[in-house]
Amino acid sequence: MVQAKQNHNGLRLIAALRDLRAQTGLTINEVRVRAGITQRKMHRLEECQLPTLDELHTLLDIYHVALGDRGRYYQLRHGADGPMWWAPTTHGADNCRYYAAEDDATTITEFALATVPELLQTIDYTRTATTGLPTPVTPKSRQAAIARRQIRILDPNRHAQLHIILHEPLLRQGIGAMQRSRLIGCAHEPRITLQVLPQDRGLHAGLAGPMIHLDFTDPPGEAYTRDALGDYAQLHDADRIRKALEHLAAIALPPEASLALILRSRP
Repeated sequence: MVQAKQNHNGLRLIAALRDLRAQTGLTINEVRVRAGITQRKMHRLEECQLPTLDELHTLLDIYHVALGDRGRYYQLRHGADGPMWWAPTTHGADNCRYYAAEDDATTITEFALATVPELLQTIDYTRTATTGLPTPVTPKSRQAAIARRQIRILDPNRHAQLHIILHEPLLRQGIGAMQRSRLIGCAHEPRITLQVLPQDRGLHAGLAGPMIHLDFTDPPGEAYTRDALGDYAQLHDADRIRKALEHLAAIALPPEASLALILRSRP
């Protein structure tokens, strides 16, 4: 399993090279012999280590990638040198995988079942929601990660679009005046689409739990969910999650009606 020791460009490059090898039908040992790479390093290149530019050129030769098709791989390698603030030892490997992906996303679509999405939380709400979770990630580390992500993703100079769907009952669960005000403010942000899914919509996919779909400049997208401890886990059927989120958005209130409901809501 790839550990998030890289940013999202690095993770996508590692996965792309692994896919290229699989498409050629070559084994790891066959590739490492042709590339003159030790077995240990070849395994690391498949899992968590970035190739040097010379190694990348050699691997693309071995995988018979045409010169005109190599640009995206070199772009990913260049982008992989970007800064990272997350660390698996502090934030957990699965969480870091999500943080790396979120940091590179152009669109973030999220359904929130029980708690306000972390990107829209106030400091007090975050502190209450993270305290007492029996998880290896300390509350202080999680709170710091949430604050860091908010600064980066909601920066006015960034252009990531957010589409947030809130399950109505969470508006009456621990939402104080400040958090309610924060949601109202977010609903007026041009690049945030905020919808509320009423409780009377009956059974739907969202009742299984929170889900997130991320889109990138370079497809495909990725999907994630969260467990009871608040940790992120990657899902392998991103298209199914995307369609589920599209359905939830279709049965939710439109943004104007959603804002009106938030304005009327009380804890």
